[in-house]
Parts: sequence; C-alpha cells; structure tokens
Amino acid sequence: MTALNGDGYVELERLAYLVGATAYPTVNMTSNSAPSPLVASTNSVLSAGYEAFYAFSTNGDAEGGGSSRWHSGNPTPPIWIQLDLGSGNAIRPTAIEYTPRFAGGTTNRTPSSFQVLGSNTGAFSGEQETLYSATGVTTGWANLTMRTFTF
Repeated sequence: MTALNGDGYVELERLAYLVGATAYPTVNMTSNSAPSPLVASTNSVLSAGYEAFYAFSTNGDAEGGGSSRWHSGNPTPPIWIQLDLGSGNAIRPTAIEYTPRFAGGTTNRTPSSFQVLGSNTGAFSGEQETLYSATGVTTGWANLTMRTFTF
C-alpha cells in the first residue's frame, strides 16, 4: 500500500475479503494467530495495540464501536498486511471491504494505491497472483466508512 499524502502511515479499521455475500474472515480474530487456523501478519506495526489482526476483527470496526485498528509503523512503502486462512481454506475473493481510520480526521492515512494478492502457498515469492490493483485512489474516503472494491 502507498498512503495518501501526509506522513505515509496507513490506519485500517477493518478489512474483509468477499466471496459473494460472505465476508472473510467469518470469525472474529482475537490475536495475530487466533482463532486457529487464521494468521494475520504485516511488515509494519506502530506498537502494541495496533497489531495486524485488528484489521480482521469486528471488535475494532465502526459497527462494533471499538477503537482498535491496525496502524502501520513504517511510513515507507511498500507496506503490507495479509491474512492466511490456513491449509485447505482457499478462497477466491471477488471484492474487498476496506474501512479506514483517520488520524485527526484527515485522509492522509488512507491508501492512494494498493494491490490485492492471492497465494496458495503464502510464500509470495513469485507464485502469487494479482487479484486487484488500484492507483490514484485519492477521493471517496470517509472516516470509519466502508468502501467496497470489486475485482
């Protein structure tokens, strides 16, 4: 992801992968590795309390009224976050739902460009497939308001 203007950080309240009307993960994550077999990871986290799993947890989304979210700790792209569904749980998403969280009410921590990559191995060492790519996403963001990007 590349953040929009500002300081280069990304704050994400909720991220879900859609297959039809089903949003994945279908259960609420409570840590980066729970519930099993889900594993959330990132290359950048600001500090404790902003771990990757919060992006996949309804405890932190606008509908749940929580305040936890994933917050990148490195303002230098590329910044990535991923969800491993576990062996035998492959899906082929057709959209993502992205709910941003703004620092100070500004849009400078939303992505202006991003890719959705899929991998059957989780290695992301050349075997991955680009499912969606967006650039110039500089308008349409609203704090704690979900956007859907359809592939």
